[in-house]
Amino acid sequence: MLSRCLSLIVAAAVAVSPAAAQDTPSPAVVEPAPASTVAPTASSSDPVPTDPDPLTPPTSDTGPARAPGAPAPTQQAKSVTEVDPAVADLRSRLASWPESQSGALKADLQALKDFYAEPDAMRVWTTPNGLAPRGDAVISALRRAAAWGLEADAFTLPTSPQPGALPETLIEAEIHIGLEVLKYARHARGGRLDPTTLSKMIDMRPRLYEPRSVLEAIAVAPEADAYLEGLHPRHKGFHALKGALASARAEAAAAPVGQGMPTRVADGARSSMERRILVNMERWRWLPDDLGAFHVWDNVPEQVTRVVHDGKAVHEARIVVGKPTTPTPMFSAPMRFVIFHPSWGVPEGIKANEIGPQLRRAQAGGSSGWFFSENNGASRVLGRHQLRVYSGGREVNPDSINWASVDVRRFSFTQPPSNRNVLGVVKFRFPNKFDVYMHDTSERHLFSRSSRTFSHGCMRVENPLKLAEVILAYDKGWGRERIAQLVARGTTTDVTLEKPVPVHIVYFTATVDQTGKLHTHSDIYGMDSRVASALAGRSVVLSSARSSEDAKPNAPAERKAERRNPPKREVKSAQKPSAGTPWNPFSPLSAN
Repeated sequence: MLSRCLSLIVAAAVAVSPAAAQDTPSPAVVEPAPASTVAPTASSSDPVPTDPDPLTPPTSDTGPARAPGAPAPTQQAKSVTEVDPAVADLRSRLASWPESQSGALKADLQALKDFYAEPDAMRVWTTPNGLAPRGDAVISALRRAAAWGLEADAFTLPTSPQPGALPETLIEAEIHIGLEVLKYARHARGGRLDPTTLSKMIDMRPRLYEPRSVLEAIAVAPEADAYLEGLHPRHKGFHALKGALASARAEAAAAPVGQGMPTRVADGARSSMERRILVNMERWRWLPDDLGAFHVWDNVPEQVTRVVHDGKAVHEARIVVGKPTTPTPMFSAPMRFVIFHPSWGVPEGIKANEIGPQLRRAQAGGSSGWFFSENNGASRVLGRHQLRVYSGGREVNPDSINWASVDVRRFSFTQPPSNRNVLGVVKFRFPNKFDVYMHDTSERHLFSRSSRTFSHGCMRVENPLKLAEVILAYDKGWGRERIAQLVARGTTTDVTLEKPVPVHIVYFTATVDQTGKLHTHSDIYGMDSRVASALAGRSVVLSSARSSEDAKPNAPAERKAERRNPPKREVKSAQKPSAGTPWNPFSPLSAN
C-alpha cells in the first residue's frame, strides 16, 4: 500500500503519516494565519493528500440531520379546537420579511415559513398577552450563550412584549425569537465555520440539524431552554472546558488592575487563555456525537494516544506526530486491521525524487560518496534498503532494466518485513483519504523527547504491542500470549477486526484532567490563530500555546535530562558507519 507518510524526504539523508457523555481525555495547519487574515482558508502551502488508502470509504455528505425529539412526519398533525387567529397575520408578515443574503439565514427563514404554514400551526413564543413561558425560557438561554462558548453579541434579543402589546409587535417578536433560536441551534452544533476551509489536512464536518425539525422539536420539548442548550456537545471534555472558561473569566474579573497586577493574569495573557479555551470548545463541536464506547484518541498537540473504554482511559502512550511541514491530519475513521510484520510500499514521491535518480546514477557508474563507491548496480542500491522491485505484480531483476529510459513510477518498490522495516513489528490501519496510520518504529529514542514532531504525518507509537494487545483483547478476547505468537511468527499477518474501532485524530491545545485541572499543549501547527480568526471574523493572533508540562517547576526527569544533555542532531548526510555498527539507511526516513 502506497503511503503519503514518507512522501517528503531529505535527499541527502537517503543518498540513495447528542449521545451519552464520553469521558475522553483531553486537524492540521502548517503555519499560523497572517495578521491580515480575516477568515482563514486552507493554505495553498498545506500538503496535498495523495495516495489514499484504497479501502477508504467514499465521502458521503447526507446533509443536515433531523433534530432529536422532533416528531415524526406522521405524528406532526395536532388536534386543535381553535385556530390561532394571529397565524394568518404571521404568515403574511413572514412573506414580506426581508431576506438575507446568507444561505443559513435564508434556510432559517424558509423553515419558519414552512413551520407556520401547517394548517394547525400555533404560535410558540408569544401569546395574545405577551411573551409565552416557552419564549421567556429561550430568551434566558440566549442570554447565557457566552457561558457555552458562543458569542453573546451574535444574538439580538427582542424587547419582551408586554401585556396589551399591539398584534404587530407580538408577530414581530414571534418571528424574531424563532430566527434567533435557529441561529443558536446552528452555532451550538458547530455551524459558525466549516473546519475544512481552515486547512486541507482537516476532514471534520459538524453535523447540523434541519432548521424546521429544530422548531418542531423545541415546540414540544418540556423545557425549551434545556433543549436548546442540549444541542451543544455532550462530551465530558467539552463540559470540562466550559467549567475552565467560567474559572478563567472569574479569575480575570477578580484580578487587580493597575500597578502590581500579577503577570499571570495580565490583560494579554488573560485574553489569550480565554480565547484558547473558546477555540478548543469549538473543536469539540466538530466531532461525532458518539465517539464509540471503545475508541482510540490521538491528541496531536499533546502527542499522546489513549484507548478509551466506557469513558475511562485503559491505555496511554506517547506518539511521534507530523512535523509542521508535514502535519498529521485531523479526522475520524474506524480501525479495521492490525497488521503484524507489515511490508512497506515506497510512495510515489520517493520513487520519483529519490529512488529513480539513485538507480540512474548507479547504472551510469556515478559515485556519490562512500555509499556508491563500491558498486554500480541497481540491485546493490536497492539491496542496501532491502527493496524489491515489481512490475505488473511480478518481481523483476532491477539490473535488467535501463532506469534511464523508463518511468520509475511504473514499478512498485516494497520493503518486506524485517528488523529494518521502517514500519516495525505492527501497524494499525484505519483506511482514510490521507493514507496515514499508526505503527511501530525503530527510532525508540525519540519517545524521550518532550516535543515529538518528526514524522511525515503518520503516528509512531511508543508501545505498539501493548496497544495491539488492548485492541485485540477487546475485539477477539486474545491475550498477550497470542500476540507474542504472531510476533514470533515473523511473517506478515493481517488481523481483521470484527468490531471496527473508531479512531479520532484530534487537535486540542487545552484539556482538563480528571481532577479538573486545565492543561495546555503546544500549538505545534499554529492552528489556534486560524480558528480564533474564523470565529471572530477578523484577524486574531494567538501566541503558540506552551505545554503546561514544560512549565512545571519539577518537569519529568527525562525532560530535565534532555535539557542538560540535548540529543545530538540527526545527521542528514549519508555517512559510512563505524566498523561493526549495523547501519539502517532508512533510519532518517522512518519519520513516516
